Parts: sequence; C-alpha cells; structure tokens
Amino acid sequence: SAIAVLVVPTSDGYMADAGFLAKRLAGVKAVTQIVSFVEFNDRINADCGHQDLESNLLCLLPLAIGGASIDADISGDQLKVLESQIHNRLQCTWISPCALSRRRVFYIIDHLSLSATRGKWQMALGLGLDIVIISSGQWWLDPQVVAEWKSLVAGFISLDITTDRGLPSRLVAALKGNIDNIHGLVPGADKYLTAVAKAASALGLPTSSPEAYTISTSKQLTRDLEKPIGTSFEIRSMTDLHMHLRNSPIRDYPLISKPAHGSMSTCVFKSNNESELLANVSKTFSAWRAGDAIVIERYCEGPECDVNIVLLNGELLFSEVVDEPPSTADLDSTSPMATFAESQAITPSILPANEQAELIASVKESVLRQGFHSGVFHCEARVRDSTVQYAPLAGSEAMLDLQPVPVSPTEPSSTFLLEVNARCPGLMSASATLLTSGVDFWSLQLLAAVGEWERFQQCAQRFVDEGCYVMLDTYFVDVSAQYVQSLFPGLDISHIGKPYIDEAHNPMTALDSTLTSNVVRHAAMVKPAAMYGGDEDKWLWLETVVLLSNDSRE
Repeated sequence: SAIAVLVVPTSDGYMADAGFLAKRLAGVKAVTQIVSFVEFNDRINADCGHQDLESNLLCLLPLAIGGASIDADISGDQLKVLESQIHNRLQCTWISPCALSRRRVFYIIDHLSLSATRGKWQMALGLGLDIVIISSGQWWLDPQVVAEWKSLVAGFISLDITTDRGLPSRLVAALKGNIDNIHGLVPGADKYLTAVAKAASALGLPTSSPEAYTISTSKQLTRDLEKPIGTSFEIRSMTDLHMHLRNSPIRDYPLISKPAHGSMSTCVFKSNNESELLANVSKTFSAWRAGDAIVIERYCEGPECDVNIVLLNGELLFSEVVDEPPSTADLDSTSPMATFAESQAITPSILPANEQAELIASVKESVLRQGFHSGVFHCEARVRDSTVQYAPLAGSEAMLDLQPVPVSPTEPSSTFLLEVNARCPGLMSASATLLTSGVDFWSLQLLAAVGEWERFQQCAQRFVDEGCYVMLDTYFVDVSAQYVQSLFPGLDISHIGKPYIDEAHNPMTALDSTLTSNVVRHAAMVKPAAMYGGDEDKWLWLETVVLLSNDSRE
C-alpha cells in the first residue's frame, strides 16, 4: 500500500514560488518523493463549488498544487508527527493575488560548473527568473557545457569582467541597449559586489548603494565603523609593517592578519608574537592578489557564529544564528596547515537565547550603519564574554560542542563583528537554512535584485518551529596540480580553482549508501593551498557534506 499527501490551496491566485512545496518539505524523514503540479504563473483555484473536500477526492485532485508520497511503513504515531511537521512547514502566506511577470536577471561570474550548481538555476526558473550569465571568455561554447546550460539558463554574454575601475562602465555599455529586457544584476562573487552595484545604479535597476558595498567588502572600513577594541590597522607592504612595529610596538597578541578584500577565510592567519606576524603577513603578500592591503587586528576569543539576516526597509524579516565549532587555526595556529576556513557549522544554534538575541540586534545595527536597508546578509561574528565555550563532549575527546564555561564572565556578552557579506551564504550553507527554516536565501537574493519585494517578503517566512538539525562538514585534502588537471583535461590551471566539481568527479557518489544515509547535500571544490598557508604548488580538495537529523543535534 502507499500513502500520499495532496496540498490544496485555501485561496485563489498565483504561487509566489513554483518550487515552494519541494523547498518546504525537503528533509522530512517520511517523505519519499515530492511532486509539484504547477509551474510559474499558473493560476491556482481553491473553489470547488463549496463541497466537502475531505469526502470528495475527485474534487480535491484538480485543486492540488502538488503532493508527496509517504513511506508506506509509517506507524500511526509517526503519521501524527508527520501531520504536525507538514502543518508546521506549510503554514504561511505563499499565494499572490495578482499574476506574475517573468523577469530577466544577469549574473556576473567567473568560469563555473552549471551541472554542479544545477539547483540554483532550477530555483530561479521556479521564480520565473531567466538567468543570463555574463563571463569572460567563451568557456560555455564547449559542447558538454552547451548540453548542460540549454535547460538551465537563458544565455551568455562574453565580457571582460576583470575587477578594475572600468568594469561598471563595461557592464553598462554591454546592457544599456536592451534595458527594457533587463530587470536585475546579481554578482556571483564578493569581488564584483561594488562594481555591479555601480552598474545597476547607472542602469536604474534595484540595488543598495555602491558606497555601502565599498564598506562591507573592506575589512578595514568595516572595522572602522565598529567600536575600537585593541589593535587594528592596515598595511600595504612589509615596509609598512616594519615601520608600524618600530613606531608602535604591539603587546596585545594574538593578532589576526587578513587581506582587506578577502573572502572564504583565504590568507587569514593568527599570530602569537611578532616573528609569527612577520612570517604570516609575508605569506599573505606572496599568495594574495597584488595591490590589496592587509588588515591586522586583535584576535577575539569566544564562540564564532554565522549571523544571517533578511531586511526589508530596515526591518528584520528573518534571522538565524549558526554555530561554528573552532577551526584548525583556533585550535592550533602553529600547525603548517592550520586554517580559519569553516570546517563545520551546526544549526539551529544552542547558544543561550540572550546571546543569540544580542548577536542579531548588534549585527543588524552594523548592517544598517554601513548603509544597507533591504536584502540578504551573511555575517560572521564572535561572542565576547560568552557563558559557553567549546569543550569535548563526555566520552569523546574528539567531539566538541558548546558547554557552560567553568567560571562565569564578569562582563555581559557582546558581539565582535568579523565581516558583513551583503549577499546570500554559499551554496551548502544556504541549503542548511532551507532544511531547518524553509527559507531559501538564493531566491531572496534574486528577488531583491529585481525589486519584487512582495514575493521577497513571502519567501522570507520561516517554519513555525525549526524543522530539523543540520551539520555542515568540510574536509580538506592535499592534491597535486597534476592530479586535478587529470580530472579536467584541457582546462587552464588558472581556472581549476573556480568551478564546483561536477558529479562525474566527486568521490561522494562512489561511497556506499550505508555511509551516506544522512547526507542530503554535497559539493566539492578545489582551491590553491597557498591561500590557506600551504605550499604554492599544492591544491586543496574541499569536500562539503550537509548532514541532517530529524532527532537530535548529536
């Protein structure tokens, strides 16, 4: 026997997102398949002549917007839990009274794998958004790429997207002749945020101010707007550093050094003394892009968190705190391969409620102070004077989680902002939020880019209660350039660090299903090891898995 759930609307109109059902029911343990019966801008009707729908299946079927098949072995008690879960996830306003219009969004990005990021483009189609990719070169003319993108994106434009002062003008020149068919611009990487905002502003498209992005993408300008705490200064050469140390000797180690316009924790190092600081800064100048400055600031003790917020006209629509256990550099910064790259994240957070509230309020004020008012913001911060710390779990020295500190702090907890990323989190981090809260950050970023604020507000509605527990784990494996090139024959070595690894080359697909039963998402990337303190001729294979449990965090 089989069990099916049909979802029937209670009002007429148009679905804000044709992918709504699949997103909201993702991760429900008993659901084996989710099917949508509607596409973008299909009209849905709730009226069936006012008949008793529960007793009239023939009347119910044509009204359903989708359904889900349920594990036939589910027990009576489990069925009651399932009913509660579905009610929790679907209890929101997701129907628009007026017909929707298709929009065209231009996405500025380097070389990437369309198949490995397929979910992003399918989500865009569910919103009625046609994506046109703007990129340098003509990598998409490869026959394999052509086969991938035809059903996913609307087209490509070849343009020099070098991040120099002329990029905004080049974007405007390439697009202004067809402005009636352009509804939004979306940057595909942090380095494009300011330039894309300038181009969107010049074209009269929805955007936050370029000045706000200039602040958020600069680690030093971000720090300048926060309350001064200890050492913080910017240098542009080793000579600058030697001069600073000579004129203003530093005593409040440990310190953090990082590129002023860095991302993904690349070239971020912790120094416990002056000799380590000199070595780490020299390493960053060698590995990072020429011309960028390095910010040196105090290292903050305390639990690190992602703080994700969604704003509309300065008001909070959605917020969450995601726990980030200590990185390898937190635990031992002297290790040759110690890195601040996120290796694990867990949601929902178990920080004390008052500390989470303080984080969210503080980060919101920081975002507003930078000049933003609406959009998706992926921020990182630490909690000073927290009442909890990471410590080994009982019976497992290797497993760390938040536990009460032995001695209560004398000061109230406060927020130490690390950075504001004025865009949605990365692919895997965003999927964790989708599973626990039902909110799709990528869709929100696209809707903000075209100024569809009513749908933006609808898609920012979270579950009534948290849906499940999700952990992200990232594994770093040393690989040689020769090995990576063998996977991507003919690809220039300078492009290897840019695409996600597609399914054909991702080793996760070869593992036995008994080992991956809790893995609901996975992705792999390859990055130069030098960006994380490794040898310049080495590469790091980064494998990220999203683990889901409907039962507990452990």
